Amino acid sequence: MNCWFWSRAGEVDVPGEILDLKEIAREAQGRWEKASGGRDLRVRGLERGDVDTVFCARADLDRILDALIENAINYSPEGSSVQIEVLPSGIRIIDEGAGVEPDEEELVFERFARGRTGRQGVGGTGLGLAIARELAGPWKADVTIESRERNGTKATVDFSRARRDGADRD
Repeated sequence: MNCWFWSRAGEVDVPGEILDLKEIAREAQGRWEKASGGRDLRVRGLERGDVDTVFCARADLDRILDALIENAINYSPEGSSVQIEVLPSGIRIIDEGAGVEPDEEELVFERFARGRTGRQGVGGTGLGLAIARELAGPWKADVTIESRERNGTKATVDFSRARRDGADRD
């Protein structure tokens, strides 16, 4: 049985398929390596044995990761590290930028909303994170962003809810 979902952020129906998170992370790194602007872009967690496959439209997951990686690159100083971490049920992007204020961790997912850090110099429309979260919804995935303790941000696409809800994978 093929499952089709309407992508509210896009204009076409896209089929879901079983995707290998390690492969998706490596390919995302390849797409962004040249555009990383002097940042060390690396994938970690590939050695994990507990990494799952997920059920999602390939185009949707690529767009979600592209939005998270682009933000990490844009908000991180040149020479810093941006990590793409493969988790058991998702992928996390970790940067060394200014971070997001705790009271703005949900606000930045609203369309056209930009946190204080974004309003202080980095260009953008304030749509990337909103679109990423919208694309994740039909696949029962969650997109979150949080500041790291010292500096930087952790942005995660997590399919744990799909696992708990027993999402149909065939």
